[in-house]
Amino acid sequence: MAQLTSSGLIRAVRCLAQEADEQLHELRRLGCPDVVDELALQFHDQAVLADQLFSSGQITEEELNLVRRIDKLLEEMSGEVNAVLWTPAALRSSPLWAQVRLLAREFVGIAR
Repeated sequence: MAQLTSSGLIRAVRCLAQEADEQLHELRRLGCPDVVDELALQFHDQAVLADQLFSSGQITEEELNLVRRIDKLLEEMSGEVNAVLWTPAALRSSPLWAQVRLLAREFVGIAR
């Protein structure tokens, strides 16, 4: 059985912390250009492990709380009513995406 580590979570949060053009470049690299949802999906795949990472001492309570805040914000941005937020243009200009970046940068700044 593979050992659970925080590296995947840190990598996903670092991606959310990048400027929009860097994020779009990463999406092209992954083979899903302009599929902005993939940023949130990759983060969420790792965020679901955050409680376990905290329990095993791999992330701090402060880091856990930031992961939860990022996840909550992305969840609030989801849904058909918010489809306009999941475009390259919105990634560059939306205040909500700016907030995601701010929280992600805060996490990156304290991550071990």
